[in-house]
Amino acid sequence: MRRVSFSPAGTALLALVIIYGAIVATGYDGEPALRGDAWYYYLTGISLLQDHDFDLANQLPGQLEKHTGEIALDRNGHFVPKHNIVLAILSLPLVALWGKEGAVIFNLLQLLLCLHALNLWIACYSAPNTAAVATFLVGVASFAPHYVYNFSQDILATTFMLGAFICLDRRSDRRFEVLLAGVSFGIACVAKFPYLVVLPALMFLLPAKPSRWVYFGLGFAGPAALLLGYNTAMFGHPLVTSYDRIAIFEAGAWHVTTHRNDFSLEIFPRGLLGQLIDRKHGLLWTSPITVPSLVGLVYLLRRRWRLGVTLGAAILLLYGFFAAYRFWDTSHYGNRFLFPVIILSGLPLALLLEQTVQWWRGRTIKGPAPADSSPAATSNLSSQ
Repeated sequence: MRRVSFSPAGTALLALVIIYGAIVATGYDGEPALRGDAWYYYLTGISLLQDHDFDLANQLPGQLEKHTGEIALDRNGHFVPKHNIVLAILSLPLVALWGKEGAVIFNLLQLLLCLHALNLWIACYSAPNTAAVATFLVGVASFAPHYVYNFSQDILATTFMLGAFICLDRRSDRRFEVLLAGVSFGIACVAKFPYLVVLPALMFLLPAKPSRWVYFGLGFAGPAALLLGYNTAMFGHPLVTSYDRIAIFEAGAWHVTTHRNDFSLEIFPRGLLGQLIDRKHGLLWTSPITVPSLVGLVYLLRRRWRLGVTLGAAILLLYGFFAAYRFWDTSHYGNRFLFPVIILSGLPLALLLEQTVQWWRGRTIKGPAPADSSPAATSNLSSQ
């Protein structure tokens, strides 16, 4: 009988499938999968399937006033999604087949895809076994397991951002890969507007040829153009987004506010520290593998300094940007806004693990010299 064997990447993926499958099967914390923003992503998909539009009035349960702050008003006064619509659109086939269960299945698949892509990327810089271990640790020793039983656009946007990093890190200036990197990063930014802050860091990976910058720009322009068209159709201006038309019910009437007011330098000091040490949302507590992983950036800088600088800058930009966000600590566990940080830290983690293993092996092989083999002992023996 032929023996079945798995590659390290396959083994890591299988282990994550088992663990994540158990989480989905049990629900682990007693709360519904479609909690918080996830519920509105799902309702947007249902509206597209049932009514073929973005008007949520027919889908929102209970009185509309209960959804204050979670929906937007379009230019015609209709209640439409406040949240980005990319997740709702891409998950439509599974939601159409299985409803809420389909949304959870899509979420599980996108997280596994993200981690598997991370594994393959890490394996370009480390041994397959090390890459598998690093990926597994990112998948279980971060707050990722708390977003398995969920419907998360943060995971979706992070997966596309990771795709952009991988495409640009191919060390090839082939036009298709650069174009694909632009498309992938464009989708990530349309799904999650703040990810645009990573652009200056990502551009550092682009080949020096001006034509490749053009191809990246063309790829990015595709998703961006769709967003601008959507904004124009829904809100009357390409630069007015759903987050600029948030519907608030106060004093018996509906008013419009903007998310832009929720970013402030006054919040920055608290967010800068809180994102690190807060007991329920700080990285040190909710994703203990992430911060130590960043030590591996030192080894990445030695191996490929351009990628090391890009990765470090991207992590700092994301961390600093969300430190100024008033709602950085509103996730049910951890800080979902920093999902790209925990994923991108997987590469330096692998290099750190590899260096640690090499150091330990060297220490074990070298070991302490036996007492009777020292020069002094040898001299004494020879004189007897």
